[in-house]
Amino acid sequence: FTRYLTFQAHDGRRKRLKIKFEKEGPLQWKGTFPEGIEILESLVDTGNRNYWDRMFLENRGGRTTLPIDRIQIIVRFIVTIRLPRFIKEKENDVVKAVLPIVDWPIKMNLFAGYDSICLDEFARRARYALAGIEESDPQVIRMVAEDLGKSGSDGEGEDQYGNNPKYRIAPPGRELCSEFVSWYYYEANIKINNNSQRNTLRNVKGTQELHDLFKAKSALYRYDNSTSIQAFVHAETNDRYIPQPGDFLERRKDGEAKHSMIMYRWLPGDPSASGRDRYNRAIVFNGPWPVILRLVRIHEDEKNKGVDFWLGKID
Repeated sequence: FTRYLTFQAHDGRRKRLKIKFEKEGPLQWKGTFPEGIEILESLVDTGNRNYWDRMFLENRGGRTTLPIDRIQIIVRFIVTIRLPRFIKEKENDVVKAVLPIVDWPIKMNLFAGYDSICLDEFARRARYALAGIEESDPQVIRMVAEDLGKSGSDGEGEDQYGNNPKYRIAPPGRELCSEFVSWYYYEANIKINNNSQRNTLRNVKGTQELHDLFKAKSALYRYDNSTSIQAFVHAETNDRYIPQPGDFLERRKDGEAKHSMIMYRWLPGDPSASGRDRYNRAIVFNGPWPVILRLVRIHEDEKNKGVDFWLGKID
């Protein structure tokens, strides 16, 4: 028999992946989808980002009611960025990210005939559990975590966000990392230095623009990799600052802005420790292709790769 994993756009359009179940033994059935995998491939194309926001398990006429105990949908993909250990998989020297789109007890019946189970809440819980999200985390962090594993981008008029497109469709060769950061800041009504930047932070089109916004509000810090400091210090006053969840993290090289990220967890090094545990690191949200957790070796990269890290402080 077959059931469907269904992705729905904000305007009601649906893309369905047929899942064929074959009997393996008494009361044991395995679901496969060898055909139609191009449906999933299309969901990472530009213009299809909002299809990831609603997911359903559907019965479209089957005569059997299925009691669903648990649903586990895992996406694996090859990456070139550093990953936290808890989402990292390595096989034959190939590193893959492993992200649960849904991995949660369902305990519901998918009834015979035409029926569906909405997976949105189960997906949110699975992503929160993966990242270790707590209710005390800022709203912007919870918003990004809900999108872990999602991909693609949407231009104006192609999603439910009206004149604030979710990442926008970029011209060829242009990255979307700064728009990824600014979109969540705008939607979470992020403020810099108690002055509302809601209008300014919408549709930021470059990492340098974010850098300049934080600098103008005296909320910009640079990383000092000297052996006596090893901390983020204010760009003007040299006051030290410990990064907080939701802060803006920027990577620069040769005086040019290179990449935008959202700080999640600061991992302070221990100078008395041996090996890599001595150095400051961070786990950040990186995106938008896909939205993922990334390990950034702050101190080591500054010392060995000639890059510079800057931090924008949010309220």
